[in-house]
This record gives sequence, C-alpha cells and structure tokens, in this order.
Amino acid sequence: MGLTDPRLHLFAVQGASYAVSTDYLRFAGIAPEAAEAVRRGGPAGPVLNRLGVPLEPPGQKGFRFAPPDTLVLMLTYACNMACRYCCQGEIPAARENQMSQAVAYRAVDWLMRNSADAETVNIGFFGGEPLLRFPLMQEIAAYADRRASAAGKRVRYGIMTNGLLLTEPVIDFLAANQVQVTVSFDGPAAVQNRNRPLKGGGRSFRLIAGRIRKLLARCPDATLRSTLYAGTDPDLVLQTARRLGFRQCRMEKVSSSLLAEGKKNDEAASSGQMAAHLRRQGERFLAAARERDAAALQRIAVDGAFMEVVRQMFQLARAGAPVRRRWFSCGAGRQLLAVAANGDLYPCPRFLALPEYRLGSVAEDGFRGELHHKSLLIHSEDCRSCWARYYCGGGCVVEHLGRTGSIFRANPDTCRLRRARIETGIRVFAECSDDDRAFLHEIGVLPGRQA
Repeated sequence: MGLTDPRLHLFAVQGASYAVSTDYLRFAGIAPEAAEAVRRGGPAGPVLNRLGVPLEPPGQKGFRFAPPDTLVLMLTYACNMACRYCCQGEIPAARENQMSQAVAYRAVDWLMRNSADAETVNIGFFGGEPLLRFPLMQEIAAYADRRASAAGKRVRYGIMTNGLLLTEPVIDFLAANQVQVTVSFDGPAAVQNRNRPLKGGGRSFRLIAGRIRKLLARCPDATLRSTLYAGTDPDLVLQTARRLGFRQCRMEKVSSSLLAEGKKNDEAASSGQMAAHLRRQGERFLAAARERDAAALQRIAVDGAFMEVVRQMFQLARAGAPVRRRWFSCGAGRQLLAVAANGDLYPCPRFLALPEYRLGSVAEDGFRGELHHKSLLIHSEDCRSCWARYYCGGGCVVEHLGRTGSIFRANPDTCRLRRARIETGIRVFAECSDDDRAFLHEIGVLPGRQA
C-alpha cells in the first residue's frame, strides 16, 4: 500500500471518510473509495480539487509581531490549598514570596509604555492564590484604570482562583470590574477533595461549591477549570459543572512537566481517555443536532475544549473565510508575559520555575523575546511533518519542554490529544446538514450565522 500524499490527511470514523488539506485549512467528507485510492498511491489531485485548494504548497511566512498587551501578575506564591499537582512549591530561589505594591505599579507602567498603540490591555491576577492579596489587587486595578485613562487605553482583568476566598466584597469587586473569573475546581466531591485538599488537610468541595454559586449569581460567565489525572470520568466533571451553574468548563489533563515523581500523571492514558471522551461528545452532538434536542446540545456546550474546536471548524468552513494558518498556539513570550513577584518577566506563568527562561524585568523597557518568535511549525521537525500543524500552532511549549527537554521537540501525548480534537471537530462539521447548522445557530450553540 502506498503512502498518503503529504498534502492530505485522511481518516475514517464509523465507515465515513474525511480528507484534510495539510496546507490550506480545508476539509470535507469524501467517498471511502476516493480515500482508499489515495492510500494505495493514486493521485491526490481529485481530492485536493474536492477541497478547493491549490495543488502547490504555500510560501514561507514572514512574521510581524504585535507589541505585548497582556501581563499576568504573580501576586503571591502562597496558597491556602495543597493541590496534588501544584508545581509552585518547586519554584527555586523566589527572592520575594509576595509582590509588593511598588513592583505591581512598575508592571502596570511597563505595560502602558510597551503596549504601543494597543487600545485594550489585559492584566491577569495569579498565584499561589491571588485572592490572598485582595487589597493589593484592588490597588492595582485602581492604579491601572487611572494610567490607562491617561494613555487613552482600557484595561480588562482576569483571575485564576481556587474559590476559597470568594466572599461578598471580593465578588462585588469582580463584578464591578468585569473581571473574567476562572475557578480551579476539579469536579465531583471525591475528585476535588482528593486533588485539591485544604492546606493542612481537610475537604474543600463543600466550602468552595457554596462560594461558586454566589459568584455565578453575579458573574455568570465565570469558567470552571478542571485539571484531571488519568482515570477521572470527564462526564462526571461536566455534570458537576452544570449542577454548580457554570456555562463553560475547561478540562485539561495534568501535565507532568515540572512535577515531582510522586505527583506525575500517566499522560498517555490521560490523553487517550480525553481523546475518547471528545469522540463520544462528537457523536452525542451529532445525534442531538439531528434530533433537534436543544437541551442536550446546551448540556454538551458546557464542554469548553470540545466546543472550541467545533466552533473553530465551523468558522474555518464559513463561505469566503480567509485561510489563516495558526503559526503559534498562544501568545506566550510575545503578546503575553508573566511577571514574577520580584518583577522579572517570563513567557508565561508556567515558566516561572525555569529561571533560564527569564526575559527581562519591569524595571527595564522591552524584553528578550527572540526565542519565542520562532514558530514550531518552522523550527520543530515534529511540527513541520504534522498534518495538523496549521490548525494547532504547535501546542504548549512548556509541556514539550517538560517531556522532551526542548520547546522544539513535541510531547507526543499532548499532540495525540490535539490531533484527536481536530479530527472530531472536522467530523462534526462534515456530518452536519445545512438544516442542522441553521438549528445550531438558532439555539445559540454556534454564534451568528454563516454567510
């Protein structure tokens, strides 16, 4: 049997075949006979024509980078919980345990100067548990709003919190400042209590669940962020998210990067489990769309990782949609930087344990981001040869680094899961009829309407 043409990726699910252009972000269902002909070494031209793409590969990309517009502030390394998979205790030589007001204000000033003509800038509050520094958070927001107003900018805020300190004054602040809240919470009581116990021991589920409900009454768009070890049932996590009232839950596997041996996850098993869950979600989604079961679709829509890739594929397939290849997975080290408690700059919070990746300081203008200007799609052999490269952008460089020792060598388990997500999104789009798509838009599962 011949090798598939590198311009194509072919896959099959339940007897249906699909073709993906590896260069031009186009995909479609095709006849199984056509797929088999290409697999046996036949010409790829007819399938590429079916996808409506040029036969020649695209030229080399020339990058132009926008200035940084997002800082994530490490307000404290302290925490009131003792999560199994936390790596913050592994951060070496943290000269300051907490960020001072002076450093925080310098970070705001740095962002205003270095964001150039960006009209909107973003400040994230991170820890440890950032709400342990709630008074400082209030001071930062007041100062940043003044500085932004003087510079003709506006500030958006975000926070990642474990939820223990979501008191009424805190919720009032979050709602008044339209802070995008993400709550780290791992799902059912048994899972949450095992993974995320209180500092010194003790169960956390009941304490935090009550606070979450109060939060959602004022901040209904808050997101649940669940971090899962292999063996945790994603469906039970989503059920818990819906019962608590969340509209979106983002589930991610525990990454063993930076974790001590006893904390590590079986990433191969975890990736396989998450990939199987995504495929089940795809089948459920298609069945609910065909049956016009709006309630079932709304339940599925809470699954943020699944819906993200479905919406991505519907957007890519929109009539007249431009071909916009994804050269980077995120803005780390370019548009987004993390500020350590002492004011040092890093590509993102997950790099804070790696002092060799320090990029500069808020006491200086600019930063040394040249390494992160290199796209894995060009500089990683793994990514250059991957059919999903332009859909993915290369994945999380910290996960690659932790597994392989290099940001330019891919973590195979992470990649396997990302490819499964993309195939699932393609299948869902290809199997939805025009009437199905109209229904999905009508009930708000898909935003807007296609041209």
